Amino acid sequence: TQAGTLTVTDSFAGLQTTGTVGMYHNGIGATVYADNFTYSASDYNPVTYTTIPISNSSISLSPYNWYDATTYQQANSGGAYIKVAFSGTTLGLNIDDSQIGSTTTSGYEMRAYIDGSTTPIEKTFADIDIRDILVFTDELSAGNHYAIVYMQPPVSNVDRWAGNPVTAIMVEGIVLEENENILSLEGTPLEEAAQRLIFYGDSITEGANSTYYEDG
Repeated sequence: TQAGTLTVTDSFAGLQTTGTVGMYHNGIGATVYADNFTYSASDYNPVTYTTIPISNSSISLSPYNWYDATTYQQANSGGAYIKVAFSGTTLGLNIDDSQIGSTTTSGYEMRAYIDGSTTPIEKTFADIDIRDILVFTDELSAGNHYAIVYMQPPVSNVDRWAGNPVTAIMVEGIVLEENENILSLEGTPLEEAAQRLIFYGDSITEGANSTYYEDG
């Protein structure tokens, strides 16, 4: 038996304080399994964020496709967006995923375009951690930023409307670096325009199951 140290890193960035680890040694011509053993964390320091309620008046939501439940905003259709200006290095969403179905967990995308970038940061419901936090990035430069987050069209073979639709997204807040805050959109390219145009239609208008050509 050789003494040594095993470092365990779980998939939730330090959120899991205990667990079970199975070890094996691939010996000469055979695999020899050791007993599982439990571990516990002596220091538990998960990342701490600041969460701003989605009801904050400086947060702008696309009109007519969010259901206002006071403590959260719910959207069912692709193209729903959130516009926000903020300070600090981090942008994420606090999402109630209690009704999200397993068929939509990995394939449902949220896309964040930050500071005018044309290349989005893409995340799925599978990226939501056990605190119901979906972090797009924590690597922005210090200072002020702006972003628009789009909800991509959900899969079309599951119900979006009856009962508790498993494709609905329920956003409770904007997640920022600790002690940072939401800013006004005024003066940013995302500042609300005086005139806007909205289209009403069906799944064809939405572009469900469509393909596209991207030049460049």
